[in-house]
Amino acid sequence: MDQKDIIEAISNWSALIENMDANHPILQQNAYKNQWFTVDNQLFALNNWKSELTNEQLSLFAQKYQYSKTAKTVGIVMAGNVPLVGLHDLICVLLSGHVAQVKLSKDDELLMRFFIDSLITQFPSIKERIQIVDKLVDYHAAIATGSNNTSRYFEYYFRGVPSIIRKNRTSIAIIDNQTSDKQLMALSEDIFRYFGLGCRNVGKIYIPEGYDIPKILDQWNHWFFLADHNKYFNNYTYHKALFLMNLEHHFDNGFLTLKESSNVFSPLGCLFFETYNNHNQLKERIESNSNEIQCIVGDGDLFNAMIPFGNAQKTQLNDFADGIDTMKFLESI
Repeated sequence: MDQKDIIEAISNWSALIENMDANHPILQQNAYKNQWFTVDNQLFALNNWKSELTNEQLSLFAQKYQYSKTAKTVGIVMAGNVPLVGLHDLICVLLSGHVAQVKLSKDDELLMRFFIDSLITQFPSIKERIQIVDKLVDYHAAIATGSNNTSRYFEYYFRGVPSIIRKNRTSIAIIDNQTSDKQLMALSEDIFRYFGLGCRNVGKIYIPEGYDIPKILDQWNHWFFLADHNKYFNNYTYHKALFLMNLEHHFDNGFLTLKESSNVFSPLGCLFFETYNNHNQLKERIESNSNEIQCIVGDGDLFNAMIPFGNAQKTQLNDFADGIDTMKFLESI
């Protein structure tokens, strides 16, 4: 297959998504197997991808890169923290002209396998470009996503080939005295979508000294339904109990604890905050944690490529994880 044929094939995923609703069997099965993957969150991920998987969008994205005339096998170890999180790596490998050897995450196996199988069924010739395996073998390069612990294993395992190894990351948001109530409400989408499990989820906010913290929590009450999710609520109550036992000051709205901390990684059911009194101080603190930050959400140009409130999970084809251009990496192998 040439790149034009691959683009045509991938673009049919958009039509596939168009015909999927809350009653679709695969979404129901996936939600039953993995309680974090609610039907609502799966539909959110699907609808976000739908607009990116058109022939026009895929062509505009692919034309910026060279298509390989010599297909090489690229091993992909996919994460499973949010629905279809590994789809972008698969698309990049296919559009670059290589063969994708995919090790699916057990947490996102059903939906990813459904997409791959649907593609192969409709376009049998693409089967030579996609392999689903239990163990990666005979690969020329690798893309692996996991935790800080698994990254050490990946670095050793893939030491003999070019690779992209992704570790734990989180996202942050900057609030100032001009941040509107509407923007605060939009920020809640960046925090709570996917229960906060994604690297693009905001796990920490920076606020001006003296800021009215209860005002923030008041804007997020429409997410109170999270308290009905057993796994999420167990995490929330566990960390709340720890804060109470350790006499650590925190704010609480019944489904989220808000606690001051210099750490950028907050536990599930908790959001960390840190105060600042000037932009120079703020930039210094954030830049010192740059290797752990995926996105910076906020209004203005204090940092390059800041994401507007409410848009952290609305990813596009040219949004590369960890700021590493996957397509350029694939060009180089």
